[in-house]
Amino acid sequence: MILAFGRPSGDVAARQRPEARELGFVGAGLLLAALDAALPELKSLRATLTDLVDRDSSSYDAVVAAYKLPKATDDEKAARKAAVREAMRGATDVPLETARASLAVARLTQVIAAHGNPNAKSDASVAVGLAMQAAGGARANVEINVDSVGDADYAVAVRGELDRLMIETATTLRTTMEGLGWKGHQPPRS
Repeated sequence: MILAFGRPSGDVAARQRPEARELGFVGAGLLLAALDAALPELKSLRATLTDLVDRDSSSYDAVVAAYKLPKATDDEKAARKAAVREAMRGATDVPLETARASLAVARLTQVIAAHGNPNAKSDASVAVGLAMQAAGGARANVEINVDSVGDADYAVAVRGELDRLMIETATTLRTTMEGLGWKGHQPPRS
């Protein structure tokens, strides 16, 4: 999971299951197959999340640029208003995509928690925390920007999707944390 947020050792730690030898060839193969199937998706998510960081920065720059447009005449005011709304839509869509990617990471934390190295529980726990923070940050950015788009139907649709994403992400991450041995706010013990 941490791999999706830029820590390349996550895939190695996840695959080093000490009990794989005890499972025999078929059992170990199934265990490693689950992790191997997750690895390309983790790498893709890492690229997606990295791209979203850059796109979020660009969307902010577009908002700032739109607000700097001249507003001396009615035509300029109208052009500026349209540019601001367009920029705010981008500044809403990008964090919404981040919320979607956070859910995808959350789903993969379940695979790593279930099949990864139990000695790497702290890595999986950190990944869960990062996914939660990414989802929370995405929600904050969507909420601060969505009304400035000036499209009530769009705002309703975005908020509906965002609520669904947040609920599913939180539920998935809670299940993962419990699977890692967390009890409430108490971390797992070795």
